[in-house]
Amino acid sequence: MSIFRKKTALGTEAFRTHWKKIHAPIAMRIPGLQRYEQNVVVGRFASNASSGQEKAMVIDGICKLLFPDPSAMQGVFSPEMKQQLMDDEAKFIEALRTFVVDQEVVVSAAEKPLTKIVAFVTRGPGVGACDFTMRWKRDRATWAATVPGLEGYTQNFVTSRTIERGEATYEQVPIDCIDEIWVGDRSPHTMRDAIDRLHARAGALEASVYSFIVDVHVPTRVEVGVQP
Repeated sequence: MSIFRKKTALGTEAFRTHWKKIHAPIAMRIPGLQRYEQNVVVGRFASNASSGQEKAMVIDGICKLLFPDPSAMQGVFSPEMKQQLMDDEAKFIEALRTFVVDQEVVVSAAEKPLTKIVAFVTRGPGVGACDFTMRWKRDRATWAATVPGLEGYTQNFVTSRTIERGEATYEQVPIDCIDEIWVGDRSPHTMRDAIDRLHARAGALEASVYSFIVDVHVPTRVEVGVQP
């Protein structure tokens, strides 16, 4: 999963068009890629975040690349493929942060139109990584059952991270888990309620959260002109 901001000089529609129409065909040529998902940020909410985190979490896009298994990720980015991606990224995005994650589906999302929320979770000071992971996993099933209209919930625990494709430390990018939440009711009240519940639960576990409402686009190979 990757997060980034659009180029400052680039308008919102120009950014979205470039990502969907120009960058997607390049990304879809990555060997072994099972699914490529673009999440365009349309709303954001913060909870218990420091000013440093707030600056870091001003983002416009969240990209998700799925591979069939961890071994499929090894060596898929040839020097040529990396260069193509980097050359095009330089035209429309900046502040790229990338995460390798372990995914755990808590509630499978239904196959119908849904509203998606992506939440970036940072454990609090003094909370160990293992303790946070155990508590976050254990607490989620209970929490998910209390959210009206929740149609899907997936946890993505971060195992490694990069900045502009270079290795980064936890201190540089302090994100422990990326939650994906789907709700069936698109009303602002329902989305706000789901976000408030997530933030309240995070506070109880001594964590801070940045949540983003996103529009999801999943390009197909036919759509972008890439041969299967």
